[in-house]
Order: sequence, then structure tokens, then C-alpha cells
Amino acid sequence: MKVTKFIVTASAVLMCTSTVFAQTPSTNTLSFYDSFITRVQAESKKDPFVFKNFDKAYVTFCLDDGYNDIDYVAKIFDEYGYPLCLAVPPTRVNAGVNGLSDHALGNTVADVMKYVESKGGEILCHSFPVITAENINDKHLLTDTFINNKKLLTDKGFNVRGIILAGGANYVDGKNPNYGNTLDKWVRANFDYSDLYGNTPDYYYPRKGMNSIEQVKGVIDEAINNKTWKILYTHQVKDKTVKDGTSNEEVLRAALQYCKDNNVQVVPYKYIYDNFSSKQYNK
Repeated sequence: MKVTKFIVTASAVLMCTSTVFAQTPSTNTLSFYDSFITRVQAESKKDPFVFKNFDKAYVTFCLDDGYNDIDYVAKIFDEYGYPLCLAVPPTRVNAGVNGLSDHALGNTVADVMKYVESKGGEILCHSFPVITAENINDKHLLTDTFINNKKLLTDKGFNVRGIILAGGANYVDGKNPNYGNTLDKWVRANFDYSDLYGNTPDYYYPRKGMNSIEQVKGVIDEAINNKTWKILYTHQVKDKTVKDGTSNEEVLRAALQYCKDNNVQVVPYKYIYDNFSSKQYNK
């Protein structure tokens, strides 16, 4: 007798239960889904993710939140011929942009997102609400963060494989001893990779903010000297105040030029995971 094996994904279960939670899911639906993704998590960890050895230095640049100078930043990356990653909350997609006076890349954040994708960049899911110890059991918040936000972006035609954690006061991440496991199972059921929402390297690979020219060069040097992958991020560049995660144009250009001068390959997230993903037992 021939046995046929059916592989049921988390997204397929969502389609069957509540049309990807397009409407407010019932308590029973959420309970069923939580049980299912717990199984998904357990199965995926039987053969844990590992990176293959990197053959050289790789650097990824990510711009978060979709602020109104997003078009200006995209144009800077054009000058250097490098791809850019954009982590954008769906609530910002229709916002206007004004970084370029001629609106050469479009009038909205969505226009710039499409342009960045066309240039080999990548769109990642992001959000503003912060998950904390106080609200982590709110299944509707988790549904919005990991399911609905992704759907809103993919419905706009974007290919979304990764998600960037929403930082802020009292945030928890995938390595949190008390709450990390909850985040980990939700993120791995819905995304291919993340920066901090999970607790294995495919879902926990911290980024570095761009705080000064000396600091960003140091991060890139680490990638060069250790043949590894580093991720640098910021939120906007027209604000001249250098603070956590927010650089200015001088810092950004210095980082890009340093990559150029040292022949460092700048790539989007998807390049790394498409070329250097492996499993512990077949590395």
C-alpha cells in the first residue's frame, strides 16, 4: 500500500481557519493556531538551522520605519550601486515622501519600496507596537505583528520573507528566558528569518546601529577580518542628530564608501539565507 505524505504549513492552516485572520479570529481559532505553531516549532528544531561558513565579508544595510526621507536614502544607495533593505510598518506604506524635491522615485513610501525591490533590494515586515512582558499574551497583538502586517504588505505586491523586531521601552526578544519561546514559535511559523524575534541564528541575528564613522568602519572591519556577515541599520539620515539607530548622511556615506574601498559585498537578507543556510546535521 502506497502512503502519501502531506506537508501542512502554518500558512495553509491559516487559510483554512480564518482566511489569514482577515477578520478578528475567534478564541478557538487562536487556540488551535497556537497549538499548531507549537508543533511547527518543535519539528523545525529537530534539525537546527546553522550558517554555512562564509567565504568572505558581507554587509547588509537596513532602513527602518519608512520615514519621509526614504526616497533620499534609496537614491544614495543608487549612487554606490548597492541594494537596500527596507523594514516598513504597513501603516507607513501610503505615507508621502519628500526627501527628493523632484519626487524622482515616487510620491509615497510604497513607490519607493517598489523601486528598491526593482533594484535588487528587499522589503521586510516591521511594526510600531512593542511586544513586552505585559502584552505578550495578547494573541491579537501577536496576530497583527506576525500575520496581518505581513499580509498587508504582500497584498501590495511585495515579497516579504523576513521581519524586524519593533524595539522600544521594555521590549522582549526571542532570547528572553521567560517570553522568548512564544515569540520564537510565532515568527518561525510565518517568516523565513528575523533579527531578534527567535532564538536560533535564522531568527536571532542582531544588527548594529550606525552611530559614528569610526563605529561603522569597525563593524565592517569585523566582517572583513572574520569573513562573516554584519548588518547595519538606521531610521533616517536628514536628522543631523546622531543617536541610537539614527545616523546622518555623512555616517551612511562613509559606511558605503568603506565597503566600496575594501571590496565588501553588500547584499540583502535574502542573499545570505539563500546561499548560506544549512542544517546542523548536514552542514
